[in-house]
Amino acid sequence: MLRKHIFNGVIWPDFSVIPSAKKPAMRYLAIRPGEKLQIGRLSATAIPVNHKVETVAYVVETGDEGGKVAAVFVGDTGPTDEIWRVAGRVDGIRAIFIETSLPEEMRDVAELSGHLTPAGLAGELDKLGPFPHGIYLYHMKVQYREEIRREIDRLGIPNIHILQDGQVIRI
Repeated sequence: MLRKHIFNGVIWPDFSVIPSAKKPAMRYLAIRPGEKLQIGRLSATAIPVNHKVETVAYVVETGDEGGKVAAVFVGDTGPTDEIWRVAGRVDGIRAIFIETSLPEEMRDVAELSGHLTPAGLAGELDKLGPFPHGIYLYHMKVQYREEIRREIDRLGIPNIHILQDGQVIRI
């Protein structure tokens, strides 16, 4: 999908053959839902979530038995359960990154398209239970950003942060 629609020589160069096919700058690797990819001390587990097309969230972990640090990355999703079941069993989660795309007045559109509103976000976070670390929101439709921000503020969910372009988060 990435090669066909993004790295196709029209939108972006196909980095899987640059500088050469034998030594590419990038390799495509499909991670199937439920699989864990290990790269050095980092691992990423793909967890299926609910969206109009097949989509996964990732639990990314690093460390060892002496101390683990993990983060949950949830992209496009509507209400879902599996990511929260998995996250609830992972030690050391220090951050959740999750979309909140549309305001409450567009709840029907959010449900049809597989996205979250602020109330939908609150419902998802309730599945995990109290979370004392940062919850970082992104993927807000630009024209609704301030409305979503106000709705999030009214919910009073602790540790919520709305990501800014270029922001660096240290976990």
